[in-house]
Amino acid sequence: MKGFGEMARKFSEDRNFGEFVKALRKGRLFFDGELRQWTQEYLAKKASEASEGSNQIITPSQIAHLEQGQISNIRPFLDPLAKAFNLNEAEKEHFYAIAGFIYRSERQPLRQEIEELFQDVEYPAFARTPLWDFVAFNKYNYALWGYTPEKLARLKRLPLGPNILKVLIDPVFESRKYKGGQERWLSDVGRSIQAFRFESFRYAGTKRFREIIDAMYRYPAFANHWNTAEASLNDQDINPTRPISRIEHPEFGLLEFLSLRTPTKYLGSSVDISIYVPLTSSIDRYRDFRDRTKERNDIEPIYSFELDYAAYELSH
Repeated sequence: MKGFGEMARKFSEDRNFGEFVKALRKGRLFFDGELRQWTQEYLAKKASEASEGSNQIITPSQIAHLEQGQISNIRPFLDPLAKAFNLNEAEKEHFYAIAGFIYRSERQPLRQEIEELFQDVEYPAFARTPLWDFVAFNKYNYALWGYTPEKLARLKRLPLGPNILKVLIDPVFESRKYKGGQERWLSDVGRSIQAFRFESFRYAGTKRFREIIDAMYRYPAFANHWNTAEASLNDQDINPTRPISRIEHPEFGLLEFLSLRTPTKYLGSSVDISIYVPLTSSIDRYRDFRDRTKERNDIEPIYSFELDYAAYELSH
């Protein structure tokens, strides 16, 4: 019998949720005088029992239509099916992702955990979603990229809101200067857009994805790269946060970092945390930067952003 992870990888290639539910069902057994494979009737019964609090009744015919891909609004079925299959937290994330949704675990106060982590880190660090929306960043990230109250207000401005692509391409954020000039900046834009396409592909049917693309198309640099980039979505070598980050700081000079990403098991697949650890060649300059940043009383320890996670769910 195939394990959950192997089946999840197979079906997430084309996000055939109905086939995935069918495979999970056939992989389960129950005892009825003898061991039997789960039937659609049995799954419907288990799912209805799991949704008892909401009085939702799931019928065998609905399970059949779901497995055949004939139900357009699958969201109401996700919670009871996940409970019926007795999926753990990691399995639920895969299950929801194949259906085109982000699973938000109720087991943790996510923002609080991020803020607690950042308090213990004296390196630039930020948390983001798979669509590169900032969840939070610390004071060292704020100082490293030269944020000001005016830039922070622009970062929050809707409809795009606090998105990394905006910081990279909007001239107000001066990324050309911090990337070391036009040539390096253009190269970074191209690689970043290719990485974004790779990572955001499973959210292409969501409201938030369309909001980001519509807003970013106003910038010629984004539109040109988005239309011409030969992004191979199956290229496993693409690293959305390239290992070495080079930043030309106007006060402290060249700072080079190794970008480390937290394992998804820590906060789940819907949030990615990156921490910039200075390379040996930059350690002295970084210490000066860190000490100066510690002394600043005009910036907050943590900057958090409110996001509409419902916009990450698949539109029907």
